[in-house]
Amino acid sequence: MIRAVFTDSSFVVTGHSGYAASGRDIVCAAVSAMTMLVCNTITEQFKARAAVSSDERDASVGLELLDGDIASRRLIAGLRAELEALGLEYPGNVRVESE
Repeated sequence: MIRAVFTDSSFVVTGHSGYAASGRDIVCAAVSAMTMLVCNTITEQFKARAAVSSDERDASVGLELLDGDIASRRLIAGLRAELEALGLEYPGNVRVESE
């Protein structure tokens, strides 16, 4: 199960979806692509101050904004909405929570 925990200025995505075997898991691929797009857009394109973390041991990626950048907050909200939609389609594989 992929678990995504959000605040208005941060998120942490952890786990594996378990939908299919590694290399064939469309749910994991979708979540990974969306998550990395948001991290890279915030840090590389928006140049927002953010702390990004990742850990291969628990398959986690996290981002915390270090300033009040509104565009970055909107992008985080967009990621949350997309993961919630994915969770409705794959309820046994993706869960979104608030902290």
